[in-house]
Amino acid sequence: FQNVSGFFVHPVGLEVLVDHSSLDMARWAVSRVFYNGQYYRDMVQLESAYVQGRVSVERVRKAPRDGDFSSMKPRAPSAAPFPLQYEPQGPRYSVRNNHVVFQAWSFAFGMSVSTGPRLFDVRHGGERVAYEISVQEALSVYGSNCPGGMSTRYMDGSFGIGRYTSPLVRGVDCPYFATYLDVHYLAHSQVSRVTRSALCIFEQNLGSPLRRHYSNLQSLYYGGLVNS
Repeated sequence: FQNVSGFFVHPVGLEVLVDHSSLDMARWAVSRVFYNGQYYRDMVQLESAYVQGRVSVERVRKAPRDGDFSSMKPRAPSAAPFPLQYEPQGPRYSVRNNHVVFQAWSFAFGMSVSTGPRLFDVRHGGERVAYEISVQEALSVYGSNCPGGMSTRYMDGSFGIGRYTSPLVRGVDCPYFATYLDVHYLAHSQVSRVTRSALCIFEQNLGSPLRRHYSNLQSLYYGGLVNS
């Protein structure tokens, strides 16, 4: 791949399969070569086909390092600031250590190094609804017309979903007024590390009523219930 942002969409078209199953490095060997949509037995066969003019050579244009289609760099100037929600009497939930109380609901939360955020002891009206709710694994299945891409499967738990948690961006990842919490974790070290603002807690407002009815026939009335 070319070494640019979004490298996975910039392959150079050459892949080599190496058999390194032996503990003796002298016995390692090239098992198959793939180039520009064609398979070859080894590098010798690829070179021979190239010399005979039977290889379609893909001229790879050097990918620009700024503003290319694979980059997340903005292409347009930033827009006007977005509107913010407002909590007239402050948040209706409370957070104490890792325990959250919201009206009749309560739960505890944590962060697993392997699987990420977890909720514990979810209760409603004092009655337990769930002992634990958490992600068990995240699987990414890739696809491509080349062998490397078509055989790629990522089990993200092996990397550590919680370990790679990053700080949340206020107003983008979560509402601006949300409660942001740091995460402490211990992985591959004797010293714990801290990720700032890795969790956020907020009451979601969908901006629509749960129900409403208006009548101006004979009797005049309105009835509505906020969806929260």
